[in-house]
Amino acid sequence: IEGHIGVIEVLLAADPHLAVAKDGTGTTPCHWAASKGHVAAVERMLAAAPAAALAADDDGDLPIQDAASEGRVEVIDRFLAAAPVTAAVPNRDGWFALHSAAEEGETAALRRLLAAEPSTLRQATNSGDLAIHLAASNGHVDAITLLLTAAPDTAMAGGWQGSLPLHTAAEGGHTEAVRSLLAAAPAAARAADSEGDLPIHVAARNGHVDAITLLLTAAPDTAMAAGCRGGLPLHQAAVEGHAAAV
Repeated sequence: IEGHIGVIEVLLAADPHLAVAKDGTGTTPCHWAASKGHVAAVERMLAAAPAAALAADDDGDLPIQDAASEGRVEVIDRFLAAAPVTAAVPNRDGWFALHSAAEEGETAALRRLLAAEPSTLRQATNSGDLAIHLAASNGHVDAITLLLTAAPDTAMAGGWQGSLPLHTAAEGGHTEAVRSLLAAAPAAARAADSEGDLPIHVAARNGHVDAITLLLTAAPDTAMAAGCRGGLPLHQAAVEGHAAAV
């Protein structure tokens, strides 16, 4: 965790297999070093036990996924050099390192992982989400831009419950993400999820006035669109008591 190289070297000299020793959650020392960005510690452990790159914790995460979540680009580079396949190994929830980087908006990590394994861009998690859905759900505009540049068609990709990235951005009230996704795919404003809701229904249900305004500007007719159980956006806002949206 602390990256004390001298101590690590002494311990690994005594037993190289300590690099893949697991704690109560299946986490190895390499996971900890990766998440904290201790490059030299990762290098020492990979040298002592190359298998550490492919040692998964109890959730199925490899150390590279911890590095991706924290944007530790130098650490990611070390894992890719030692075991390129790590970019293409999902955890138990179907998440690749690319998904982890997208969720946290770590654009530098995204670039590295896209270059290493482009196919993960179109790989869905077990819940059905692509990396762009995860970036959109947290309003990471730079990550969205990067992902759309690599695969423009993913702006219209259905994820969990058929939600488009625009749905997930609207749900969170991420105005700039909504703006970016509308610019990339104007048709998304009129696309329904598996419940029958358009992005404006989702925004209205959550009381996100600025997102509603953007969506109405892009598609004014959606104000009268019937969504889940036939409800209009106004119904969605009213039932949740969002006075400003009403």
